[in-house]
Amino acid sequence: MQAVVGLLGQAGYLAGVVYGIQLGVPPGTAALIAALQPLVTGVLSGPLLGERVDRWQWLGLAIGLGGVTLVVAGDLAVPQGTPPWAYALPFAGMAALVAATMVERRWGATTGVVDGLLVQTAASAAVFVAVAAGTGTLLPPASPLFWVAVAWTVVLSGFGGYGTYWLTARRAGVVRLNVLLYLTPPTTALWALGMFGEPVGLLAVLAVLGMLACGLAVVLGYGRARPRRVATPVAVAPCRESA
Repeated sequence: MQAVVGLLGQAGYLAGVVYGIQLGVPPGTAALIAALQPLVTGVLSGPLLGERVDRWQWLGLAIGLGGVTLVVAGDLAVPQGTPPWAYALPFAGMAALVAATMVERRWGATTGVVDGLLVQTAASAAVFVAVAAGTGTLLPPASPLFWVAVAWTVVLSGFGGYGTYWLTARRAGVVRLNVLLYLTPPTTALWALGMFGEPVGLLAVLAVLGMLACGLAVVLGYGRARPRRVATPVAVAPCRESA
């Protein structure tokens, strides 16, 4: 089951979003599409996981989507030459991560987070190695910076990002987890500003308002719902008949 989670949550999500951007989908548009994930998860969490979303959480989810829109407003565009079907790839990636979240939350709770990550990463690595071999890009670059980037990705994005994601899903529930994802665009914008000197966006005032809206969304959305405990099998010893 963890292999399925890896194929959906890592290979499916990353391939859809990254390849879509490579084909010309603006990063801001891809981020906005990915921001639909909390709403989709909120709709599915009730019937599939028993985690109900109250009205304050729905309000928080809606405000969060509006906040993300403001943050990425300066990067929204429809560039010439981008095939229309490329915009379906970020949607497919978002849907793959939603499916992975549902599968892991429903059937993966009996596996430790670290053990699960190892299986997930191995499954997604097999896919990406096959793709690299088929496209003639299997040989890694000779630059040492490539391995620095790999280590950065493994530690921060892999065990840090995905590990924290699945741990939070188990402890706080998928509704609260996905509300926290609204902090990703403003955090990324601030990180780019501090690390690369990039401006917050063409519409700086709207971007700041969007960051505040994302923060409000987390306050409202991280509400009173409690995650439904996923039952784990318990071994029961057979009873002996008394003499």
